[in-house]
Amino acid sequence: MHADTAALRRHVLARAPLCAPGDGPVLGLVFVTLFGALALDAAFGMTGQVLGSLAVWALLLVLLARMTPAWRRTLVIATAFALAAELFFSLVLGWYDYQFLNVPAFVPPGHVLLFLLGPALACRLPQWLVIAVPLAAGAWALWASLTGIGPFDGLLCAVFLLAYRFGRSRPTYALMLLLALALELWGTGLGNWRWQPVVPGLGLATVNPPLLAGTFYALFDMYVMLSARACHRRFGDLPAPD
Repeated sequence: MHADTAALRRHVLARAPLCAPGDGPVLGLVFVTLFGALALDAAFGMTGQVLGSLAVWALLLVLLARMTPAWRRTLVIATAFALAAELFFSLVLGWYDYQFLNVPAFVPPGHVLLFLLGPALACRLPQWLVIAVPLAAGAWALWASLTGIGPFDGLLCAVFLLAYRFGRSRPTYALMLLLALALELWGTGLGNWRWQPVVPGLGLATVNPPLLAGTFYALFDMYVMLSARACHRRFGDLPAPD
């Protein structure tokens, strides 16, 4: 990595949202808002979905208001990207269905809020867990593929291990796999969405939910960090050259 690229990466990470020492209560609020929105959606139908969406959007907008201009632009772009991905994977490809066969309004900003937990909490992740997560993911994917109950997780594991090998944020990838798994189990358990038994277009069986669905967050992290560096080059105050 060139020195100027390395300096820019450090600059971006140092200003990552919710990474300040006093942001612990806000991180807790993100957890409560995400899991609470799903509970409202499941308990009160469309009315709950609207209320949950208002809560998630309100929290994201408040957080955006306190960010640097470069990070604010980054996360607005990320929200639009998350919406496009949801429309494509759910409504076009049909890999999973939400309970009202729509994309709930809380989902795109919810993806961004969940992403924000990654950089903020990854620095606290013990090293043994950074090693254990890909090992456990590989063991599960191998077993699920050999038994035929979830070869889709085998595909996701291959993508995750590639990201783990060539990406630059291994603790974040490991953490996001766990956080996404918790949210997937909560959402599918409540009935907010369900994955198809066989993934359309791929013909691969999957459990509901695929346990390695958090792989998409590793890719999302790569995209957001690339976008963040581009926005900081254009809109952010840049560090002095090394």
